[in-house]
Amino acid sequence: MRRRLPRAAGALPAAAWIEGFLEDSGTVLIHGEGLLGVVDDWLSGLDPETFTELLPLVRRTVATIAAPERRMIGEALARPGGAPVAGPAGPEFFDAARAAQVLPILRLLLGPEPARTTRDAA
Repeated sequence: MRRRLPRAAGALPAAAWIEGFLEDSGTVLIHGEGLLGVVDDWLSGLDPETFTELLPLVRRTVATIAAPERRMIGEALARPGGAPVAGPAGPEFFDAARAAQVLPILRLLLGPEPARTTRDAA
C-alpha cells in the first residue's frame, strides 16, 4: 500500500483506490499491521487544497464502515503512534458466562464429543 499510494496519478485516484481496498469494511485497518498508519500518513501529508478536494470521498468511504469499526479506528488513531487495537476478542472482552451459554447449541450443531481414549489423555 505504501508503494501504491504515491504511484497513483494524483490524490483523487489514490483515494478511489483506498475506497476499493476497504470495500465497506475497516477490518483491514484495525487488524492489518501498519496499514492504518500508512493511510493516516498519506492523508496527513496532503496539502490543504487536495485534502479539501478529497474530503467528500474520504467521508463517504468512512461512512460505509460499520460504527464499531469506526470507533476502534478512532481509538487507535487517538493513541500515541496509532497503537494497534486489542479488539473485541481481547482478554478484557471475554465473558466466560456468556461463552458457556453457547455450548449447548454448539453440541446440538456439532454432535457429541468423541470418547477420549487413554492415548488421547497423554
